[in-house]
Amino acid sequence: MNPEHRASAYAAAAKEFNARTGRDNGRSAAEKLDQRLVLLQDLLYSRLHGDVQQAVGMDSMLMPISELKTQLAAKTDISLYQIAESRAAVVELGARATADDWYSRWLARLLLGEPIDADTLARLDEYGSKSPRERMLAFTDVLARVLPESRRAPLVLFNLFPISVWIATAIAWGDRVRAAEFRKKQLDLQPALGDCTVCRGQLLATGKQCRQCGNPVWKYDWLVAD
Repeated sequence: MNPEHRASAYAAAAKEFNARTGRDNGRSAAEKLDQRLVLLQDLLYSRLHGDVQQAVGMDSMLMPISELKTQLAAKTDISLYQIAESRAAVVELGARATADDWYSRWLARLLLGEPIDADTLARLDEYGSKSPRERMLAFTDVLARVLPESRRAPLVLFNLFPISVWIATAIAWGDRVRAAEFRKKQLDLQPALGDCTVCRGQLLATGKQCRQCGNPVWKYDWLVAD
């Protein structure tokens, strides 16, 4: 999406967000959600594809026919999962997201562009009907078909990732207190994340990542550290 189209998308998203929520920070929410979730998407793909291959190798039989096609399919699947988790986070934050399920559709348009087809809506509805663990398992199953090497990623990566989406959502909605609570959950799951001498496991500014550990989607060696 070029800058002009992105600005137009932010303006449209802000207008609907403000109308739906009664807030006036729609532009900021749209920008932060888009930037943070796209970063998470890119980092997760890198962890599942690049980091796993580097750490444990990959069977040549699993090499994708088209790298670009595989990347696009995987990132679309990641986006759909992010939308479902962000919706769950908004509900947890006490915001109005379930009426007509406007939030899922709003975020889908922001991340995927328009139009949102029936298949996409059906997949979002399916995620929405599941518990957090069921969503995560369904997501890993989908990714394994598109990106077979993802089966070799540490399970903790998939436990941490949805919480990163919740953090991005809380920050975009202006609730850094809850974002800090969600980060604590991640540190409880993998205490070594707090040992990074650069970021110390802290929340980072929008669009930033830690060069040492990979925060907010951690590098392979930090996921297997004791």
